[in-house]
Amino acid sequence: MGDPRQTFHLPVEDSPPIRFTNTAIAMAERSTGKTTPELYAHLKAGVFGLDMLNRLARAGLEGARLKNRTGGKEWKLADVENLIEDAVDAGQTTFDDIAQTVGEAFDSALARWFPEDEEEPADPPTAAGDGTTNSEPPSEPE
Repeated sequence: MGDPRQTFHLPVEDSPPIRFTNTAIAMAERSTGKTTPELYAHLKAGVFGLDMLNRLARAGLEGARLKNRTGGKEWKLADVENLIEDAVDAGQTTFDDIAQTVGEAFDSALARWFPEDEEEPADPPTAAGDGTTNSEPPSEPE
């Protein structure tokens, strides 16, 4: 079943699980035409539309279905669109709530797979060269 801390729940009826597994992220890349870093940048900056959010939610829902082995039919984009639209229309959730949950789930997956370095190196590496600011070639040793 995997790490339950990686599973989130959409704030809609029946709170279906959402999880960005390797398969789910690959699905999100294929369906949006964007790379993982591009998707992450869009989510962090809040620069995405309903279509991208629906596609990301679908990938995460499908990732959870497969990882948690809950069975049932595959999530289709139309199913996700209807699920979210019905929940928003019923006043059960908002676009922002859905986006926040999808963003947190995506962020959690990336933090697990691509952990940030604990600390920056004290001194950045120096550029190649002989340590002088002279653009002339080094003189011959005497």
